Amino acid sequence: MATAPIALTGATGRIGGRVADRLATKGVPLRLLVRDPDRAPDLPGATAVVAPFADGEAVREALTGVETAFMVSASEAADRVQQHLTFVEAAAAAGVRHLVYLSFQGASAASTFTFARDHAVTEAAIRGTGLTWTFLRDSFYADFMPGLVGDDGVIRGPGGSGRVAVVAQDDIADAAAAVLLDPAAHAGRTYTLTGPCLLYTSDAADDMQ
Repeated sequence: MATAPIALTGATGRIGGRVADRLATKGVPLRLLVRDPDRAPDLPGATAVVAPFADGEAVREALTGVETAFMVSASEAADRVQQHLTFVEAAAAAGVRHLVYLSFQGASAASTFTFARDHAVTEAAIRGTGLTWTFLRDSFYADFMPGLVGDDGVIRGPGGSGRVAVVAQDDIADAAAAVLLDPAAHAGRTYTLTGPCLLYTSDAADDMQ
């Protein structure tokens, strides 16, 4: 197993935290890039480093000596895309060889969904650096669906009469960990991560009753 640590962002969140736990269980040394070190998970072989996406110098220093990094997209913000571009540029400057990016299903500059356009811009920036990469394009989180239910029991969201193959966050974490443990086998690949079937919001409502 490589002695260089794997760098993870989002370790204080739901996806990054799950991935960190899975890798730590395998004995992988980790470097956790966080904004608040007090919230970083206490895992064997893990070191927390303060390196917000927007602080390019801090990110570059945090990623020095790292060969493989996992980039979870930043929280919604007006400068979200710029934060991503700053991080990607810093990763390249630090000498990262392989960047695994948690993107979104259908990422495209022509998408009507803002986040999908943001992810497309980020993917293009990663390709432009010359880094080896893997893109994990996940669908909406199954874990998110109960949050669409209001206090009155009504589901409100942008789905209309459409269907979506929601995916569990644990499944996404399993996939990300597998890629990070053997990045060379997944170089230049884009994976769409979805659930096993398409659901209407009415199906989700039935399941939650």
